[in-house]
Amino acid sequence: MKHLRPETDMDTPDHAYISSNISGTWDKLEFSDHILSDHLLMTLAINLTEIPEKDIFDSSEKINLTSINEPAIRHVMLAEYANISHLIDTAVYQIENYVLVNSEVGYGPLIDCCYNFLVEKLFIICSHNLGTYSINDSRSNFTPDTSCLDVLDSPQAASIAARIFKKSQFKAKRNAFIQSRFPSVSAADDVYSYYNDLYKPSTVETESYYVDHSDPITNSIDFKQFFTPTLVRSAILEYPSSKSSGPDPLHISIFKVFVESDHFLDTLTRMFIGFCRYGYTPSSWNTGFSNKNSSKNI
Repeated sequence: MKHLRPETDMDTPDHAYISSNISGTWDKLEFSDHILSDHLLMTLAINLTEIPEKDIFDSSEKINLTSINEPAIRHVMLAEYANISHLIDTAVYQIENYVLVNSEVGYGPLIDCCYNFLVEKLFIICSHNLGTYSINDSRSNFTPDTSCLDVLDSPQAASIAARIFKKSQFKAKRNAFIQSRFPSVSAADDVYSYYNDLYKPSTVETESYYVDHSDPITNSIDFKQFFTPTLVRSAILEYPSSKSSGPDPLHISIFKVFVESDHFLDTLTRMFIGFCRYGYTPSSWNTGFSNKNSSKNI
């Protein structure tokens, strides 16, 4: 379901929900000055044309992090998360209380479904408040101005490789060009494909992590000594913001906003414990190498 809120008055308690595959608006009806009323009339308008579903785990669309440090925006993001926290609880409950039956979904798809649900909700909140850009569009991420080069050199830039590429794109507007490795592929698409292949694990590597549908690990292991809200919070805050998110839809800077929510920390803690019990992690997780010459796995 998609949560609609009035655009004209952010303080109104009225809200509405519509199916996630259609679009709509939920707003208050404005009366003329000569009509006096102590009631607020809300109008819901929907477009029944279905919106094509997008896989955020295989999309060139990224969250714009330019305004992520604005206190007002962070406050709204946390408030919107609090409004859907009961939905997140339902997903985590499925992980904690799932009993495998031969005819039902296995542990792997269960983990994927619940984790993807959380990420998709966070992506919707972030895209609504921060905006998005396409990594395939050289003009959508920054303004063609000399000050852009200073921004790209800041610690908040995604990675050295990304900064080099974006500087090249900026210079391309100054009678220079970026050359693709293949005549039939654009330079932007070629760069995206290169880094997508770099981060994506091979099929053989993925299959090596397969775990059969055996019983989950019993509670004789105290997972809470490894996963607590405090430990999860520390791990997120200590992770460098300058590192690229790779193919993942959410940058670490986004998680650093939501760690201010106790519910979010508790949710991640419960999810991680569930991953350990079932022996699965989400298939969308980056299990490859950030650098093929590096000996450290991500």
